[in-house]
Amino acid sequence: MDRSGFSLIELLISVALALLLSIGIISAALQGTNLSRQLRLGNEVLEAGRYLVSTIGREISLAGFYGPLDLSSQEQLSKPDMCATDGAVMPYPVDGLDNVVPGYLLCGGEALLADTDSLLIRRANIQALLPGLPLLPEQHYIQVQGNQFIRATGADPRVFSLLQRDGITASAIRVWTQTIYYVSADHVLKRRRLIKGRYSPSEPLAEGVDDLQILYGIDRSGDGIANGQGSRQAFVSNPQNADEWQNIVAIKYYLLLSSSESSSAMADQQTYSYADKIDVTFADHKKRKLFYGFGRLRNATPIGGDQ
Repeated sequence: MDRSGFSLIELLISVALALLLSIGIISAALQGTNLSRQLRLGNEVLEAGRYLVSTIGREISLAGFYGPLDLSSQEQLSKPDMCATDGAVMPYPVDGLDNVVPGYLLCGGEALLADTDSLLIRRANIQALLPGLPLLPEQHYIQVQGNQFIRATGADPRVFSLLQRDGITASAIRVWTQTIYYVSADHVLKRRRLIKGRYSPSEPLAEGVDDLQILYGIDRSGDGIANGQGSRQAFVSNPQNADEWQNIVAIKYYLLLSSSESSSAMADQQTYSYADKIDVTFADHKKRKLFYGFGRLRNATPIGGDQ
């Protein structure tokens, strides 16, 4: 008499095949999920890097814009402190810190990420104030005409007395700005802007920033471009004196960004070499990308070359 159903061996084979099929499906699903996550994290890093390169590059291109001012005849003045808002800052459209030590506090504020650079940009707003517009007492302004300038707060508007060539019309007044870009100890690239006479609270721009490095291009011959001279290089990480700082005409900047999340499916085995750093490695599971930017100080007026 025939018996219906499956034998024990047939059932075991069926279960084994089902398990193998399930493992394959789950493995494919996990692989797809990991791939999707890696793509998402990669796009996250890419978008943040492009935004930062564009933002910093635009700011660099405006460094030293004070209006139609000729600074070529100005005497060389001692370089002021990076956080100074008054004094002889005009010949120094850019300033910065090089590979800060652990625990360094920026302008008395928050701690910076160790071994990173900071960049300060000084300039005036492109758009001048409308004539007769009231000035804010705490805000810094600048008025220029030829090789003369007045930089002061709006506490007493009468100090802005420069006239155009007709001797009647008042010269334009612009808002004076200073912006510092830096990486905080929690790996966030931030900026602080001089607003109403004091630096504003930090503005986060992007998370996951492992490094910011700056190289300054120095015009050593007075031809308006960065060039080397003898043993002195065209681009340096830390200008050594007032002459070099005053004759910066270009900037290279590097940003090393990592994803906000880690994944066991990712392992950063790459070695990074940039600016003055060589063979930088990381022992984690994050997605990283190195970004590079270059900007010319279009408004800088070299003081006759670095001597």
